[in-house]
Amino acid sequence: MILKNGITKKVKKTQIVSNFFIAYFVSTISVFIIFGVFFFTSYTVKSKALKVLDYLSKAGRIEYVYIFNIAYKAFKSNFYKVERIDLDIKFDDIIALEKEREIGIKKG
Repeated sequence: MILKNGITKKVKKTQIVSNFFIAYFVSTISVFIIFGVFFFTSYTVKSKALKVLDYLSKAGRIEYVYIFNIAYKAFKSNFYKVERIDLDIKFDDIIALEKEREIGIKKG
């Protein structure tokens, strides 16, 4: 009878310890999920993500789909002979172009 009582006490202790670890694991995971939801839905994270994505798209760095085509053309361009192009523009036309450029920059 003593042997039987000793075994049940050990089983109860291991059962309690395993239940504690399960409860600890579930509570830790739930705290991380709640923290993640609050963190990734915050205004600061969204604004920073939009800035980064905007920077990447404006810089043309999202063209990873065409990376092999770009690399091929870049390699091939080393062997092209570039012809010289001369533009003769009058000074008055250059001033008019600069004014139009400034107006366009102000309008966005």
